[in-house]
Amino acid sequence: MLILTDHDEFKQFTDEHLKRMNQKIVFDTRNIFPDFSEEVTYYHMGNLPD
Repeated sequence: MLILTDHDEFKQFTDEHLKRMNQKIVFDTRNIFPDFSEEVTYYHMGNLPD
């Protein structure tokens, strides 16, 4: 999953929402996701400029 915006819908995602992903990898460019379980590979890219 690649997150490029910080809409409120994305801020409410949990591990439950990612269960259907074959490869649980999240690239967060807006620093909006909470910490995930160890099953998810999480890359925080900081707040990239608009």
